[in-house]
Amino acid sequence: MDIAFETTSPGLIIEFQGGEPLVNWPVVQHIIEYALQKNALAGKQLSFALVTNLSLMDDEKLDYLVDRRVQMCTSLDGPADIHDQVRHFSGGASHELTVGWMARINAAYRALGLDPHQYRVEALPTVTRLSLRRATELIDHFAAVGCNAVFLRALDPLGFAATTRRKLGYTSDEFLAFYDEALDRVVSLNREGRDFVERNAAMIFAKVLGHHEPNFLDLRSPCGAGIGQLAYNYDGRVFTCDEGRMVDRADDDCFALGDVGQASYRDLVTHKTVGAMVLASTLDGVPHCATCVYKPWCGVCPVHNYVEQGSIHGRMADSSWCRRYMGLFDLLMTRLQRADDFERTLFERWARVREQTHFVHDGDESLSAS
Repeated sequence: MDIAFETTSPGLIIEFQGGEPLVNWPVVQHIIEYALQKNALAGKQLSFALVTNLSLMDDEKLDYLVDRRVQMCTSLDGPADIHDQVRHFSGGASHELTVGWMARINAAYRALGLDPHQYRVEALPTVTRLSLRRATELIDHFAAVGCNAVFLRALDPLGFAATTRRKLGYTSDEFLAFYDEALDRVVSLNREGRDFVERNAAMIFAKVLGHHEPNFLDLRSPCGAGIGQLAYNYDGRVFTCDEGRMVDRADDDCFALGDVGQASYRDLVTHKTVGAMVLASTLDGVPHCATCVYKPWCGVCPVHNYVEQGSIHGRMADSSWCRRYMGLFDLLMTRLQRADDFERTLFERWARVREQTHFVHDGDESLSAS
């Protein structure tokens, strides 16, 4: 935390990831309390996010997280038969537990008087081969369990996904066909009167229609590695990004920047690896990207390039990353061009910024909380 608070940014988001961060609950609490105390002097716009599978959630933890205004995010891969195949829980059904705690969290937000359309637990699906032919069913399931949004994430060749790709993976074209069908259902839900958002489309329309940068680090030029985020491992080692930390789990530490016990903030952010990542992800210098019509709104991931092609300087013409995002842009721009009045209004609404100020602590609030 001492290193994190050395950032020159006026805003700081501390995100707990895993594995499963609730395995080490005392450390989560300590970081939150210590950060609130530090922010009483730093006066930053401070927020916390917790990415959890909810397997270890209980009433005491939930009360604490709601009281400290920690934004919670979980994984929901679709209906029970899909979710439970991908996410096995020992001694129980993971889907039933996940949607049960989602309902409890949403009820806690309503009890605080927060707008239920804006404040709900975020549930993210990782799209696997099991989902490909069930796009409409997946969207309907998210709506049925109380979600107002879905972020359709493709499977990347990182972390555990690298070892499960043969069983659960697919091509970029297969993902784009799935996405097209899913987006059709999202739009039809809105036509039926349900306020429901697809996050990829919302981010891209924010850039194209709203002229706003949502700061999604994968679609920045340069990307956010080392300059928009740092990933701290449980052992104190610091990486350019969470993707770089995942590569380290396969015994390749090329994205490591140092250790919190030895390095300063300046050492980390001026590390030569950070410089290399900036150069590799600045689109003006990337062949194929430099002349692409979508360059003002797109970005590349050097870690993805490294894993897929062996170099952080990717050959984008052969990249599955480029194929996916160029396909998404093509699909969404075609959809925008052909939109009727309802769809055009819907996409413009998605492009607006919806700030969740409840989750932000300033210095004065931090002082009273501590």
